[in-house]
Amino acid sequence: MNTIIIQFQNYLKNKSLRVLTIRGYVFDVAQFIEWSESNGILISLVTPENASQYLNYLVVSHHEIRPGVIGIYSPRTIMKKIAAVRSFFDYLRAGNE
Repeated sequence: MNTIIIQFQNYLKNKSLRVLTIRGYVFDVAQFIEWSESNGILISLVTPENASQYLNYLVVSHHEIRPGVIGIYSPRTIMKKIAAVRSFFDYLRAGNE
């Protein structure tokens, strides 16, 4: 697991969030970082346009919803993923790099 993700996970643990919430946030942020890297985007240089591209990717692309099931994310799932990524960038902006 990426060092920054481990640090983010520890930060979430210190906020006394539920284990399942932390696990979901870590998964969603790892997915965002993977998407960014596969598109040649450094996390430190993410732009609003990149965020829009990621949102579009979540909305229109097919993903593995659960093991063996491919489909499109629900609006609720997309909002959860956006909340996780937003929390991650709040963490970074607070100087927790």
